[in-house]
Amino acid sequence: MEISDEALNILQSYNWPGNVRELENIIQQAIIFAKDGFITVDILPLEVRENAIKPSLTKEELQDEKNRRTETIIRDIECSFLKRILSKTRGNITRAAEISGYDRRQIQNLTKKHGINTENFK
Repeated sequence: MEISDEALNILQSYNWPGNVRELENIIQQAIIFAKDGFITVDILPLEVRENAIKPSLTKEELQDEKNRRTETIIRDIECSFLKRILSKTRGNITRAAEISGYDRRQIQNLTKKHGINTENFK
């Protein structure tokens, strides 16, 4: 009898609230349903497959998630800042640029980037 690496990882990652007896029952069922003496993930119970602790993210996945969250935060801050300053200036881009220290073109680019219509602030 053999077991696939993926099935073994799932069995090792599952919490086993029923302890050893539950594990024994699952192994016995897997042996019965194993094809050609090989236990694969698809014959493990759905509850075990879905509730196994997921492996940690890789370094690259963590970095991607960090970058995604950072971009979201920056986008939200930019948008909030832009809406506040346009509200204060009643949508006047030149005045918003003067107050913010940005040049007029930067304010225009930000409004375009965030889909903000300055007419809504007049």
